[in-house]
Amino acid sequence: MQNTKSKRGQSLLDLIVQQTGSFTDVVQAAILNDKSLSDPLQINETVKTNGITNNNQALVLSDNNPATGLIKVTPGETLKGIGVMRVGINFKIG
Repeated sequence: MQNTKSKRGQSLLDLIVQQTGSFTDVVQAAILNDKSLSDPLQINETVKTNGITNNNQALVLSDNNPATGLIKVTPGETLKGIGVMRVGINFKIG
């Protein structure tokens, strides 16, 4: 059994897939940790997993940690940054 700490924006689903490389272990890990699959995690929250199932996928995700946490936007707030920019609209080239 492995213990893994979560990072910003990760849900239980993100962390289990990152650690095991497989979706097949997600339900088992949710039961093991007494959490829902979509539960947001606190930064550095420890989660138990049963180990790596798909080594290749786990290696890919260890460098690119999935974090599907939603961004809360208050009414009237404008999102900024490269992730929301669109070429020709609010992202100018040249």
